[in-house]
Amino acid sequence: MAFVERVIDSEETLIGIASLHWIYAAQGFAWLLGFTFAGFFLDHFITDFIHSFIDRGGFLAFNFFTIVGFITGVFVSLFYFIKWIATEIALTSKRLIYKSGLIFVDVKEADLEEIKGADVDNGMLGIFLNYGYLFFDARFIANVDIPAVSHPYEFVKAMNKARAALKSDSMKSVLENREGQNSDASSDKAEQDQDAQGVSKMESQPAPTQPNYPDLDSDEQDANGDQGPTVFETKETRRKRLKDRVLKSFKRKTEKA
Repeated sequence: MAFVERVIDSEETLIGIASLHWIYAAQGFAWLLGFTFAGFFLDHFITDFIHSFIDRGGFLAFNFFTIVGFITGVFVSLFYFIKWIATEIALTSKRLIYKSGLIFVDVKEADLEEIKGADVDNGMLGIFLNYGYLFFDARFIANVDIPAVSHPYEFVKAMNKARAALKSDSMKSVLENREGQNSDASSDKAEQDQDAQGVSKMESQPAPTQPNYPDLDSDEQDANGDQGPTVFETKETRRKRLKDRVLKSFKRKTEKA
């Protein structure tokens, strides 16, 4: 199983995994041949110069630089070969993952929302062999530079499509939240209107009047024009009022007599 298939979570979808172009294997093989032939030609031209120090008929006298060149070429080509088979570039519905290294693994990630631009460099042979170097411009994090991959423009196209889908989902979520807030605001406004209507109805109703006391005479009104006892009349106040009423009635009958 690929490395990136083990690191993605269940909330994102793996769109594809890209690998480096075979040009790296070809470069490694070219370095191997180059160092080997360089050692061979050094042995051929320098043997006559060093024959006095090393036995001409010996094995080391003729093949020393060839062996050194071959070993050097093996190490250099092995570096390119490991880079070719151990590098993975994964594109998911949320992020870009770039993994390199076989033993010492180095992983770089960038959210699709942070990537604002992509550049493709085909190099000298990329346009003919269909490979290209990718350079992604990201915000808030370091830019992501990816070695030569096969079909680079298809990779960029798939990434742009995933970015558009992610942006559409984000916009849809924002609109849904805004609609929910608008509906809550509408319900709150309706409740406020209902409360306002209730208050206006209460204000339009006539205020309650004080109770009338038909048994009282007009003389019983006090100097301030009060029409009788208040609703909250106590026993002492009522007793005093009845006493004053009896005295006034007695005084009025006495004056008539």
